[in-house]
Amino acid sequence: MARDIQNKDQELQQRVRRIMLLRVFFLTGFLGLLLVFQKRLGITAPIEPVCTVIGIGFFMSLIYAVLFRYLTLTETASIQVAGDLLLVGGILFTTGGIDSPISFLFLFVIIASGVMLPRAAAYLAASGAIIIYGVLVDLEYFGIITPVYLFPESKVSFASGYVFYVIFLNIVSYYTVAYLSSFLSHRLRIVKEELARINLNLEEQRAFNRNIVQNMGNGLITTDSEGKITSSNPAASALMGFSVKESLGYPIEQLIPLTELKELFHGDKKFYLPKQIEDECQRKDGRINFIRIKISHLSDLNNSAGYILVFEDLTEVKEMQNKVLRTEQLAAVGRFSAGLAHEIRNPLTSLSGSIQVLSRGLKLEDSYKKLMEIVMKETDRLNSILSDFLNYSQPKKIIILLLI
Repeated sequence: MARDIQNKDQELQQRVRRIMLLRVFFLTGFLGLLLVFQKRLGITAPIEPVCTVIGIGFFMSLIYAVLFRYLTLTETASIQVAGDLLLVGGILFTTGGIDSPISFLFLFVIIASGVMLPRAAAYLAASGAIIIYGVLVDLEYFGIITPVYLFPESKVSFASGYVFYVIFLNIVSYYTVAYLSSFLSHRLRIVKEELARINLNLEEQRAFNRNIVQNMGNGLITTDSEGKITSSNPAASALMGFSVKESLGYPIEQLIPLTELKELFHGDKKFYLPKQIEDECQRKDGRINFIRIKISHLSDLNNSAGYILVFEDLTEVKEMQNKVLRTEQLAAVGRFSAGLAHEIRNPLTSLSGSIQVLSRGLKLEDSYKKLMEIVMKETDRLNSILSDFLNYSQPKKIIILLLI
């Protein structure tokens, strides 16, 4: 809201300044025209009165420039419109009154009021112009004042029908111009405000999209229809080891040497998009990454802009999968070893029991008894080793105690 008000103030400030410059240019040109082409235009009357009015106009412009710094823009514009109406009235009085060929100057003041101020100001300016022009004509018609005639006086100037015709014509023209100028200026303001609002929304949307692309975790690269890189985000540069400047304009298959990418852009084989590629890729520094690339069309108004490639680094995922696979393999070996230990332990137990029975039932010599004892001892040792192995291979139970 504050930004809209600031933009309106800046626009009104520019309009007021332009009107001030146009006023100075007009007065300068009009004065030069009178001085240089006095004889060529057939001006027989002295031009000092109109030059005096023009000088007053320059002085008023100087006052406007001073007031421009101390008053609000609306107040400055209103004072300028009122002063310009009086200035045009003075110029008309010093250039022939009702016979003046430049009574159309009121139209420019009305247009200026419609440009600088709200719509009602144009109708007020038109009313002021009609009042000033009507007063001048009436005073001249009744002989109260005598204007300065730069050109020969018209004989029909004081005919009542002609006077009413001129006044009516000016009334219609002034209000018509007031309506058109205020309407067009109002529509122009509305269009500019809508355009400014649309541009602001567009800039915000662009900034939002740019922020998403620049900060997304996956790499993003766009190419033209021939596979040349047109843009990339920091994630893609970090993933492939190339800077954004290095990648722009280069064919995608040179930076990412994958066979499927080369066939996609330059091969005869047809691919149906969107397409997904998973493969190992070598970075610029020589490191190997396992990446996933999702390729889809990038369409513009002509549906032929290029391609979008979204990169995802699966190196850590692949390493984790390999670790899980190795863990599963080790677990399978453990299960097999545990089963094998059970199979060994069962006949070993039978063997140990049989030897114990034989040693008790047979009368053996001391040397054979000693051998029996060695067999029993080694059998017990093997049984102990198998028990330890089975205890190690079994999953440990975790006991959680709640301390209250």
